[in-house]
Amino acid sequence: MMAAVSRSARRAVVVLLLVGLGAIASRPVAAACQRPVSAFAVLAELRDGHPPADRNHSDRPPATGGLINGILVVKESDYLAFPLHAAAGTAFESAGCAPDAVRDQWRKAAMHAFAPFAAEVAAGGLRRTAAPGADLPRQVDQDAGEMPWFADNLARVRGALGSS
Repeated sequence: MMAAVSRSARRAVVVLLLVGLGAIASRPVAAACQRPVSAFAVLAELRDGHPPADRNHSDRPPATGGLINGILVVKESDYLAFPLHAAAGTAFESAGCAPDAVRDQWRKAAMHAFAPFAAEVAAGGLRRTAAPGADLPRQVDQDAGEMPWFADNLARVRGALGSS
């Protein structure tokens, strides 16, 4: 059956699917470009909320809770989170997004800077997008104090900021 469908028809279907997915994704992407957004907070809220069918059983988590916990564990992995936030920071910079949204992505990349090269990349993004007069080392130290689970990664970024 697939052999009967021409290559150009298959390409047209793929293009239409990509355009459709782009249209669906454009609204959340446009919103993320305007202000800082936390996917973690949205997922945690979904995990912790109870769908209407489960309201009578509030002592047990919704069936999707385990799945969302799994997604959060993977999403919070430095090896995945760093490149995603660095890519978002770069894309937001290139697209001319709101400065707070761009800075937020570089701040998150810094939190996940698991290696010296990642710290250098995050430090560069923070430098490029810093508000005028910002004390970046102090801001990084403040984040490390508020989120000690990121302290080692942020110490790398602090070192990268100081070395330039």
